[in-house]
Amino acid sequence: MKNPFGGNPKPEDDTNNSKPEFGDKMNSVSKECTQLKHSYDECFQTWFTDRFLKGDTDDSMCSSLLKVYQNCVHKAMREHQIDFSEVLKDHLHSADECKPPS
Repeated sequence: MKNPFGGNPKPEDDTNNSKPEFGDKMNSVSKECTQLKHSYDECFQTWFTDRFLKGDTDDSMCSSLLKVYQNCVHKAMREHQIDFSEVLKDHLHSADECKPPS
């Protein structure tokens, strides 16, 4: 089966896996952060399928992994001189929310 998002094609499999497959993993903004991202992604998938979908909305399970990954991403963005002030800005319910991009 051809992967529509690129990467290697995934073989078709008739087995019933307990966890959904999402294809190839995306890398992070920096090589140094990629393993942290993959660890957080795995934790999030476990939390989402094993807890959230069963009614448990406590999202603290992966919070320490998320914090470490976020710190790595922020450091990498600073090193690459990427301004993340717009990313952190709350646009909901503001005048900027409905403004078309310039």
